[in-house]
Amino acid sequence: MEETQLMQIIAQSGNAQSLCQEALSCFQQQQLETGLNKVHQAQTCLKAAQKVHGELLQEFAQENSTETNLLLIHAEDHLTAAETIYALMDNFKVIYQQLEGKK
Repeated sequence: MEETQLMQIIAQSGNAQSLCQEALSCFQQQQLETGLNKVHQAQTCLKAAQKVHGELLQEFAQENSTETNLLLIHAEDHLTAAETIYALMDNFKVIYQQLEGKK
């Protein structure tokens, strides 16, 4: 496990969270297209973080390792938070699209 991999998870997850918050602001200001673009960018960041996380899990499995450290826990916490925020934002996206269609 390399520290750079963990930092990639933290950075990409943080970017995804920030983009979701920006998307919500866009939706609140009735800027649907900009918000949808932010949600798409968040999804891209989240997929990148998940890819690195998956690679780490494969390394652990191949090495039969149970090694853990505080940075790993921190990275997984960021990833979990980003996944949760993204799931909520994806639902908000649908709601805002439906409301936009009713105008």
